[in-house]
Amino acid sequence: MKPFVIVAAVLAVFLIVSYIFLTLPNFVTISPSKGITFRAATEASGKRIYNVALFGIDARSDVDGARSDSMMIISSDNKHKKIKATSLMRDTYLSISGHGYGKLNSAYAYGGPSLALKAINTNFDTAVTDYIVVNFNGTIAMVNAVGGVNIDLSSDEVSVLNDYVDNINRTNNTNAGHVTGSGTKHLNGVQALAYSRIRYVGNGDFGRTQRQRTVMQKVLKKAEKMSLFKQYKLYKTMKPYIKTNMSNFKMFKFIFNVALIRNSELQQQQIPDTGALSLGYLQGQSYIFPTSLTDNVQTLHKFIYEHSYTPSEKCQDISSHIDSVWQ
Repeated sequence: MKPFVIVAAVLAVFLIVSYIFLTLPNFVTISPSKGITFRAATEASGKRIYNVALFGIDARSDVDGARSDSMMIISSDNKHKKIKATSLMRDTYLSISGHGYGKLNSAYAYGGPSLALKAINTNFDTAVTDYIVVNFNGTIAMVNAVGGVNIDLSSDEVSVLNDYVDNINRTNNTNAGHVTGSGTKHLNGVQALAYSRIRYVGNGDFGRTQRQRTVMQKVLKKAEKMSLFKQYKLYKTMKPYIKTNMSNFKMFKFIFNVALIRNSELQQQQIPDTGALSLGYLQGQSYIFPTSLTDNVQTLHKFIYEHSYTPSEKCQDISSHIDSVWQ
């Protein structure tokens, strides 16, 4: 057998073994420190669905501390060949370990990504073990790295967007220009970040989470079409701007699994779901109350795993407490 044939055969075997190894089902163990129960671990294990918590943080020089401006669960679903993004509304009234009840994004302020991850798992019966934290500069770099994104803008959005552009330019020493006119516009990193921060146009924070998912969808769509080499370069570009508890191997596995799902529209969900929430005040603070946390947990699990789920007793207890507060 000729040498090049041997090399090709060895390479083919290596690629096949690598593919099988990198796409093996996930197995999750109980972890009280991460809020992962036996029930949640069992639900998540044995499936080719890999969930990562994504926190976008507001850590500008003119803001004290860091807040989780956006919270998502990104799911690489190689079972159903889908990429999914679930926005978790940051003002949702939920249980925060060691701090009673409060807004979901307060978990990050109290204990960083570890406590925020635990809050997600505790309230939603999930078993998410890994997180990625991206700050504002990371969002700018990510959008620029894929060459910008095309976004449909209303005239009201353009005005507010440009105000945010000015704010970002001042705090980040950037010099991005304004967007002129409505319609489909090609946005650079600063402009896309400004768009994703718009809150007081349309449907408030619900609209903002939709904009954040829209930017994510546009970036992923462009990244999907890149070669593996260019996707790796994109990751290297982003690496200085992210904080994660994922090992290099786990990060590569997640990226590899996302890369396998090509030509798939980003599936989107919001929790609490629009039909299962109530807006209200408690002790002078505005909150989003899940009108039934158990219903929302069922919706979340149906979206991620595409089968029915019965919430745990812990989830039912939290749901009962929330119902007693807002009703």
